[in-house]
Amino acid sequence: MKDLEKNEKVIEKIESLLTPEEAAAYLKVKAETLASWRHFGKPELPYFRVGRLIRYRMSDIINFVGAGRVA
Repeated sequence: MKDLEKNEKVIEKIESLLTPEEAAAYLKVKAETLASWRHFGKPELPYFRVGRLIRYRMSDIINFVGAGRVA
């Protein structure tokens, strides 16, 4: 049962929505950098608009980081 609860918490964290500031902190860039990426569309990092707010899904950030990995 503990493993199931642990897995649910991991899934919840992966699917959580982050503010641009939180996403920038995770990626170790400035929030302004994310704004520039959104404006120019490069590099391609998916985001959501919730009204006027911008949100990033943690799983998209993890995939974005993994895609940039050099073997």
